[in-house]
Amino acid sequence: MIDPVFAHAGSSALPVPHAVVDGVVGVGAGLVVVALFYVFLRYYAGSSESEF
Repeated sequence: MIDPVFAHAGSSALPVPHAVVDGVVGVGAGLVVVALFYVFLRYYAGSSESEF
């Protein structure tokens, strides 16, 4: 009985799963941005100064 609910969640039948998906996508995008920024800082600092 629970599986059909999640299976049909993509059809916007329930507003909660859509909000959850948006939240997960937002958090994932934020983590990707932070990871890219961290890698950029590490690469830039490593190529110019090896202190950091």
